[in-house]
Amino acid sequence: MGEYLGPDALDRLLGGGGGAGLLPALVRRQPFCVLLLDELEKAHPVVFDALLGVLGEGRLSDADGKVTDFRNAVIVMTTNLGADTMRARVGFGGGDEASDEEAVRRHYVAEAQRFFRPEFFNRLDDLIVFRPLGEQAIRSIVRREVERLGQREGLVRRDLELATSEGSLDLLAREGLDPRLGARPLKRAIERRLAVPAASWLASHRQGGPTRLLVEVDEGRPGLSFRAESLHQDAAGSRAHAERVLDEAADLRALVGRWDRSAAARSLRARHEVVAHSLSRKGFWDDKSLAEDLAREGSLLQSIVEPLDELRRGAEAAEDLAVEAWYDRQADTIDTIRGELGVLHQRFAPLPRRVYLAREPTTTAALVYLSATRQNWHDLVGLFWLYRRWAEAHQLHVRPHVSEFIPVEERPGTKLDDPEHAWRWVERDPFGEGGTPIPAVAALEVRGSAEVNFLRIEEGGHRFADGSGSLVRVRFLPFDPRVGAKLRRVKDVLERMRPGDVRR
Repeated sequence: MGEYLGPDALDRLLGGGGGAGLLPALVRRQPFCVLLLDELEKAHPVVFDALLGVLGEGRLSDADGKVTDFRNAVIVMTTNLGADTMRARVGFGGGDEASDEEAVRRHYVAEAQRFFRPEFFNRLDDLIVFRPLGEQAIRSIVRREVERLGQREGLVRRDLELATSEGSLDLLAREGLDPRLGARPLKRAIERRLAVPAASWLASHRQGGPTRLLVEVDEGRPGLSFRAESLHQDAAGSRAHAERVLDEAADLRALVGRWDRSAAARSLRARHEVVAHSLSRKGFWDDKSLAEDLAREGSLLQSIVEPLDELRRGAEAAEDLAVEAWYDRQADTIDTIRGELGVLHQRFAPLPRRVYLAREPTTTAALVYLSATRQNWHDLVGLFWLYRRWAEAHQLHVRPHVSEFIPVEERPGTKLDDPEHAWRWVERDPFGEGGTPIPAVAALEVRGSAEVNFLRIEEGGHRFADGSGSLVRVRFLPFDPRVGAKLRRVKDVLERMRPGDVRR
């Protein structure tokens, strides 16, 4: 409340001159709140008079006549009244705790009654008095601040662990606590007595590997002394292990994030929102057949979108915890995080397949056509066998086909010069043999499961980066497995080959 010390305090806090005050605006926006007025005694006296209505009837009228309701707000006010005189009488944490407690309360209540007007003081429901900091509280504050110092980036990057003795903590506590100012000077004392000397010591000493910097009280001279101690190999190994786990967590978060932001995932989310909106509309079930189809689709989309969202949150949380464990050097926590990363990897493994299959029209059978020039036929053969091995590894049934040149003497008498009858399909693997012309097209018939759809990604032109610049074109054509595969004429296949994306 020290900001409302001047004569314009009332206008800025409560409003005036046509402007809305800060306090009424905040309470109108959030009437169910906890309102903290810190260091109340520093405010201008007119503020106390304005708060009489708030503390008495739970309402406040601003300069424009608008009434703000405070009946659902909990108002907490703090003050340092009597703190200086109390420390002078009792001492910081001194005296017998049982006998001093009532005396401390009487002192602070008397100081508050002396400062505030009776009509203001009598509107307070209760007064809570904070006792001086005890020895254990002081030591906890010092230990916490020293631990924060040990987590600074400069020390962590140097793989340096800060170890302070009990005597050094007592020294910092004595120099950092002031009966008049409390514990606020402690940070300055730690910076002056510990951080700056430690930085000077590090600048003048070479460090080889993980090190523990021991901080002790030097009996021969004032201040703290520093001594380095090399950590064991197991400690160094545990830190390297922590870094590996941190890298794994970062890689998993990036991987899940890429899939979460992918066009396929965004398309599924958009479709899921449309289906969810349709399911909530009135009269949705009037068309039972359509409703059942949409309900099944919505269930499928939900089974993909929700796990992906959970994985994203889990990967983000795992990386954040890994960073904290790495800074705090928590070996047990690192092992727990690594186990959790393994679980997240297992949950993520099937999701890319499900995302892709849910987005594309699925089929369980297809013909994959490959075409190349005579000079590039060996590259076509290599790509053909790559697809075949992949299909067999996924338990798919495959049948190879090759367009074979028909000698003139074997063609029908009326079709001797017709190029459409110069080739025929033969069920065999694509190899160029002897002096026979190398066929123009090969085809791989694949059937069995939805895994077939992944070959759809291969459609387009494949340019080999071996210096030859050869190009093999691929086309994916699904068919109904109940009807069976019907190989197209070679001329039609070549005409329908689309360049698509060229991959290297």
